[in-house]
Amino acid sequence: MTPRWLIRLAVPYLGCLMIDTTMRVSHAKATRELGWTPVYRNLSEGLGLG
Repeated sequence: MTPRWLIRLAVPYLGCLMIDTTMRVSHAKATRELGWTPVYRNLSEGLGLG
């Protein structure tokens, strides 16, 4: 993992945005309002591993 200070030094604006930003999302709300359903049951199945 890259140290935070190095990210800020390399890309100041984007680095701060990546480090300091959190996005809380609701799976239930997205499913309900967008009518989304997953194509695969889990990650392994989606990647063709299981």
